[in-house]
Amino acid sequence: MAGALTPSDRAARRPRRLPPVLWAALVAGGALAPLLPPLLAGRTLAWRDTGTLHLPMRGLVVQALRHLRLPLWNPYEGTGMPLLAQMVHGVLHPVSLLGALLDARGVDLLVAADVALAALGAALCARVLGASRAAAAVAGLGYGLSGWVLGMASNLTYLAAAATAPWAVGALRAAGSGARLGPAAAAAATAALLFAGDPQWALLALALGGALALEAGGARGLARAGLGIGVGLALAGVQLVPSWAFLGETVRAAGLAGSPRTQWSLEPWRLLELVAPGFFAGRPGSAVAPVFVRLGGPSIW
Repeated sequence: MAGALTPSDRAARRPRRLPPVLWAALVAGGALAPLLPPLLAGRTLAWRDTGTLHLPMRGLVVQALRHLRLPLWNPYEGTGMPLLAQMVHGVLHPVSLLGALLDARGVDLLVAADVALAALGAALCARVLGASRAAAAVAGLGYGLSGWVLGMASNLTYLAAAATAPWAVGALRAAGSGARLGPAAAAAATAALLFAGDPQWALLALALGGALALEAGGARGLARAGLGIGVGLALAGVQLVPSWAFLGETVRAAGLAGSPRTQWSLEPWRLLELVAPGFFAGRPGSAVAPVFVRLGGPSIW
């Protein structure tokens, strides 16, 4: 038929898609953009807990890992105390291992790698959930550039967990939907998330991923995801067992008194502050407004 397009003509008219590697690089690079100005100016990304808690330990961690030893002990705090058993340091998280391999005794590389992983993980999780590549890129950049992720440059524990959680959620969903390597991916992502050192992020991400696995594949899908979680827990045992043993030696084992329970509880009427920060507390970060104290907030910071 005259004027009809041949298959080759139709293929030529289709818009060319970015190669997967370039697509991933654009997502990661977009999330890293806010970090470049301070780094190029010779400044560090470490502040607050990252600078005072994590940075001083990196030398010990890197030295041990580069000699294929576990960083078991911190001789510089008090009269010495366990290091590996403190999950907060996340010494076996993949980004920590990468930093040791590159002999990076600072934390700037760790912060940048975590931010890039957060964006990529969210984008890939969105793809697993059925989003187009463009929509997944938006999801990844929205997460990687979020105030929470970038703000957690102040605490590597929370940043590493935020960077790993989307990978775990996506891997569990893939396992539940029957992907061939889904359980293996779920096991690796679960172990990495536990190695980040934040149990709250781990519990939430695994619960969400398990629910998505159940939705995707029913009881069989949940079983596949559960297999991945079980193997991941076993892999992370090298961190979890000493941490559990050390917990009884810390003030955390004493539990919370009544005052801290009230101070950190979420009063229902304070949900308004999700859209109006500081409505009861005066200004964000302030905890001295009388009405805030009357509503159960702390009387002193």
